[in-house]
Amino acid sequence: MSICIPLVNGPNLPNWWDPSVVFPAPRGYSTELDLPFWPQAYRRPFGKGTAEEAMFMAFGHIAKDNRSLYLAWHVRFAPASSPDRDRLYVGFTASATSAPLLLEITIYAEDASVAAEPAARIVAGTLDAQGQFQPLPRVPAWTERTTRVWRAPTSNLAPAVNLWAVQMQVPLVADAAPGEDAGIGVDADGSFRMWYCFDIYTPLNPAGSSADPAGGILRFGFPQDARFSTDRGQRIWPAPSRYADYHLGSQNPPSDVGGYGISLHWLTMGTPGIPASEVDPDRPNTLFARPTNHSGAQLAEGQVRARFAIANWGSVCDAGAPWTVIREDEGNRAPLPDRATPVPGKDIRFDWILPADLADAIRRGMRPRYQCLCVDLSGAGLTFVSPTVYRNMDILGASSISREAEISVVGLAPIVSKHRDVYLAVEVYNMPEQIDPAAPQPRAALPVTRGLAAIARANDGEPSELEQQVNSLNAYAYDQGIVPNPEVAQLMIDTGIPTYRVHCYHDTGEREVIDGRRYVILGLQSSFGYHLVHEGDVLGWSHRLRGAIRLADRFYVLPVTHHGVARITTSIQALEPGDMVEPDEPIQPWPAPASASGNRRWWWLLALLFLVLVINRCGIAG
Repeated sequence: MSICIPLVNGPNLPNWWDPSVVFPAPRGYSTELDLPFWPQAYRRPFGKGTAEEAMFMAFGHIAKDNRSLYLAWHVRFAPASSPDRDRLYVGFTASATSAPLLLEITIYAEDASVAAEPAARIVAGTLDAQGQFQPLPRVPAWTERTTRVWRAPTSNLAPAVNLWAVQMQVPLVADAAPGEDAGIGVDADGSFRMWYCFDIYTPLNPAGSSADPAGGILRFGFPQDARFSTDRGQRIWPAPSRYADYHLGSQNPPSDVGGYGISLHWLTMGTPGIPASEVDPDRPNTLFARPTNHSGAQLAEGQVRARFAIANWGSVCDAGAPWTVIREDEGNRAPLPDRATPVPGKDIRFDWILPADLADAIRRGMRPRYQCLCVDLSGAGLTFVSPTVYRNMDILGASSISREAEISVVGLAPIVSKHRDVYLAVEVYNMPEQIDPAAPQPRAALPVTRGLAAIARANDGEPSELEQQVNSLNAYAYDQGIVPNPEVAQLMIDTGIPTYRVHCYHDTGEREVIDGRRYVILGLQSSFGYHLVHEGDVLGWSHRLRGAIRLADRFYVLPVTHHGVARITTSIQALEPGDMVEPDEPIQPWPAPASASGNRRWWWLLALLFLVLVINRCGIAG
């Protein structure tokens, strides 16, 4: 199915590449990353559990006979500073049989902030007959003219958090060959094909260039089946026949156009309780999903269906994950207008009483009270931007929190090793070890609940700040200019209140040698974490992750048996006068890969067998 990219025909289009342009014809030069036009764009998110890991966005513009694309790739969290390694790969082609233009973009070369600057390096090429990258003599002029990158390495809000992005304006030219300065080739009807891939690097192994592994690469892109492969040590790029098909559409696309339709976010699903993840074995539990309608038409009552399932608090992989289904086919309770998020009572909502065996297991402590929630959306004739969404994020009152989390690889096919490594990267916002009392402090209610209508409690008394926060988010309709969608609310919460998040990546079993180093190719699991509301003075924050091997600051590895689970504990403390701070786990040397250690054992056994044979022969000869 062709993906429609909406047209934006406003007079002040974004301009991030030409400082000489004066506002307002067209828009004046700006280094701002998130411009007002992007909420109108086609969006494809990447991420599971608590937030977007990355995002692709696109919109089009037509002026007289000139057509162009505005494209953006945003990485919301990169677990390490990786100069000369973090990369974006993009392929453009006019048709499934045309030669593609391939771009390899190295984002930054130094560990420093970057705003609307040229990329560290762009290499342009096409495919040869064997599917390998064939460099072009030079980079097309339009690429150097409009491609710019952003990078925010660290800040007071989010130390050790790396964010990077690439944006480009792409002219569309009929019948253009790969590498033409004027733009990329499109078919006669204006359609084209595109593929892209993020390479996000994790911390390097400090043992040196010969270390195995040298580190990890989180790799994801679209389409998902358009992937790099390897043939006799050579990288094979995906063929244009696997690229996705795109066309410029309108500002009101039909409901069957890919990329539009129904979306869900963890902020618009869950339970109204505090904490939202806690399951009560003795009372009815209310569950809800409030999907946003961007289909171009009103949806009838019951047209959107939802499947609800739970799993133990922590991280799961996709295939065959240990979900317990609790409701198969719930529908929306009222018609859902276009470009709207339903209010409570008109959404998908029901009360659930736990089965006797599950309730008993929770009472006995055989299964934790805290559960992740998964909602799968469906509906005849509908397109879903995010059909499967996890809620692994709690909004909690903070003083001291300690919770066990289950890291599961159930459902993944075994790899050639004795176990599967899962890497854990901790992301924090607004949680310094020591708070400067003279500095302005973030307030939970200020950035998040501006424009949100707080819902009063059913019982008497004033709601606490935490209750106001949760109630407001559970009821907000995302129809006001200040917080137009859940993604914006998510970013406001992250930067507005203390936030703790654990990102999880598993070893896929694939390896790739890049620049002489052998890297683990990682697969994304669901993340989990907490937004924290503390009433009163705080001197600082302490947080610890126990049960995994600490490889670097806020980066860990956890060996998990095949088709099994392992457990860690996360502890968070809002420090008050007189509180003691627990020491962190020491940083450990990277363990050898399981497969490599197994191979060494075989070599030792062979060497021992050889030695025994030699001794026997010597004994016989004697």
